[in-house]
Amino acid sequence: MNEPRWSALVSILLVAGAVLAQRLYLQVDTGNDEPAAQTILPILIALVAATTVVISRGRYLKMLLGREFLLIWGLYFGLSVILPILGVAIGHYGFRSLYSLITPALAVSALILGATLQAIGWRGLSSLARPILIAAVAQAAYAVIQQLLVAHVLPGGPWDLLLQWDAATQGAFGRGLVFGRSSGFYVNPNILGVWAGLAMLAGLAIVEGRSRYVLVGAALTTLLLSQSRGSAIALAAGLAVLLILARRRGTVPSLRTLAPYGLVALVVILGWAFLASLGTPAGSLVGRLGQGIGVLGGGSDPSVTGRLEFWGSSLHLLLAHPFGTLGPPETLLGSAVDSEWIRAALQGGPVYVMGLGLALIGGAAAYVYDSPERRAVRACCVFLAVAGLSQLPLEYPPVYLFWALLGGVLIQRPVRGAVRMTGRFRQGRASVAT
Repeated sequence: MNEPRWSALVSILLVAGAVLAQRLYLQVDTGNDEPAAQTILPILIALVAATTVVISRGRYLKMLLGREFLLIWGLYFGLSVILPILGVAIGHYGFRSLYSLITPALAVSALILGATLQAIGWRGLSSLARPILIAAVAQAAYAVIQQLLVAHVLPGGPWDLLLQWDAATQGAFGRGLVFGRSSGFYVNPNILGVWAGLAMLAGLAIVEGRSRYVLVGAALTTLLLSQSRGSAIALAAGLAVLLILARRRGTVPSLRTLAPYGLVALVVILGWAFLASLGTPAGSLVGRLGQGIGVLGGGSDPSVTGRLEFWGSSLHLLLAHPFGTLGPPETLLGSAVDSEWIRAALQGGPVYVMGLGLALIGGAAAYVYDSPERRAVRACCVFLAVAGLSQLPLEYPPVYLFWALLGGVLIQRPVRGAVRMTGRFRQGRASVAT
């Protein structure tokens, strides 16, 4: 194996899959009225992971049997595999429902590839830094272009082809089309919001130098234009975790260190205001935020109210299936649940919810040794737990970044001088990424 080339291939494939999975697909006839969209990049990720396992003679599969993985993630992954199989075996579901197994299969694939990067390359997980930075800039640029296209600010011709591409891609995965909020290279703005959060949290751990300012600016731009309130709250929680961990280490960033990031945020906000002044849908962000804040004071928000009503009515499935539906609950409901926690309760009852909680909440607190990558994993766990209240982030392509980061962390050995998280130490120079 040519390690540098293989490392480059793996890092590019992981980030490309996280960004472009829903843009490269085939239409497959399933016997229904409409064909299904079969994505290509996730299959490539699985194939490359399988190739890695064969070449390494199963070396990277050992981490799945490690104590850390089994204690924190074992229950969640085990149930994610067992429940759909039981659903078919008992007779509630047809064999097609086993397609849901692709979610844990791709998670394991990304774990293996992340471990591969950590093991074979001298840069380790830092091999992902440049691809993530390039992808973050591309997502932000495309999100801006989408705003300009919808507002008819850009002239016709080639630009119209991009709008048609967006419509065709969204139509391939569902009947609803969303254009007021930027969706980037995805079919849903909320997925773009999850990308922004995970890219920033992961990138702050592995992107170095002034490139961090570019990453933060691109991620903030993307998040603003997605107008994903759930992802914004989740990102705030993730960044708060990083600050808490920095405080425990005695390395809280100074105002001088944070000033450039504040300037980047100001530039992004001014850019958003300029887009809004052009008549783009970006201006509706103020109204969405106002509605969301109003809910806390007893106001109403159609999006929040609709989801709460749907979640409440969907819980009747637990009366008919006390141990959960076993198979994907969306099949019985005929609609996405839009909450990782509610979905877990419907599919596997309290046990599956406990597995999810252990994976995310336990994953945010259970790491013994300290490193930038481990702190990023903990922050991402908090991000996913909070975003999962109103979204399905573990089903979205951007989560490949998280699994890869986790895979690298699981085989990461403590470096000389590493300390346990229960201790405190000081470094000479504070950094927002440490």
